[in-house]
Amino acid sequence: MRVLLIKTSSLGDVIHALPALTDAARA
Repeated sequence: MRVLLIKTSSLGDVIHALPALTDAARA
């Protein structure tokens, strides 16, 4: 269960980081 929480939280972090990464790539 703890592993699942870590996976979902890390996945959420990646999803939140994607827009910032694409913006940085454009700039």
